[in-house]
Amino acid sequence: MLLMTLFAIACSGVKDPHSHDAEEEVITRVVLTLSDSTGTLQEFTWTDPENDGDPVVDELVFSLSETYDVELSFWNDLSDPSEEITPEIIDEAEEHQVFTLVPDFMAVQVMDFDGNGLDLGLEQEWTFSAVGSDTISIGLRHMPDQDGEPVKTEGLDVDNLPGEWDTLVDFAITVE
Repeated sequence: MLLMTLFAIACSGVKDPHSHDAEEEVITRVVLTLSDSTGTLQEFTWTDPENDGDPVVDELVFSLSETYDVELSFWNDLSDPSEEITPEIIDEAEEHQVFTLVPDFMAVQVMDFDGNGLDLGLEQEWTFSAVGSDTISIGLRHMPDQDGEPVKTEGLDVDNLPGEWDTLVDFAITVE
């Protein structure tokens, strides 16, 4: 819960600390594709197709005894046709990072990295240490260079993240 509190504090009053002229992406759908130890695939979504702040969110249900490989993808469904934003995130990996903030009974290990060896977070491994229900937050942070210097660094402090959120969504989870 402490991590969730820190995350809430970090998200309040976030301002753009750089002068970056790139247009921010519209993200109306976040897709989580999970694979368990048997190879069974499940897909869960957070979607706000009208981008009006009234999302439809799948509840995630996990088994305590499983380890899940997770792949995240980001979409703009206001585009015609729908546009997957994930390839652009990969192309600009040194300026992006996915943060997954979780309850105490859940652990996340990032499995993919940018060209500098820093976390990207589009591929993760999730494990659980207890049954329970709570909320996880998944945020894509855009952290472009400031004055020619990278702002994405190792060990970023969740209370003082540079850049801006491209998206920040919540999923209800239950571990059985």
